[in-house]
Amino acid sequence: MASRVRLILRFMAGLALAAGMAVPARAAASPCFAGKHFRGCGDVDYLRLLETARRMFEPDPRFQNLSMLYTPEWNGLVEGPTWNM
Repeated sequence: MASRVRLILRFMAGLALAAGMAVPARAAASPCFAGKHFRGCGDVDYLRLLETARRMFEPDPRFQNLSMLYTPEWNGLVEGPTWNM
């Protein structure tokens, strides 16, 4: 009878160990990103790309967009050294 109890206890300990290993570790927290338009944790590089793409839809001092490059006087686009911030 004692041998059967030991077998059950070993099985339960093994099951608990396997369940503990299956749960992802929370000790190493994933890096987070917080931008003007997007925020979240996980794939920070992808979130930065989304933020850059969204910032290109409005005037931004760091990224050029169509509204900053179009010159109505020339009816065309201005790029390069003539671009003023």
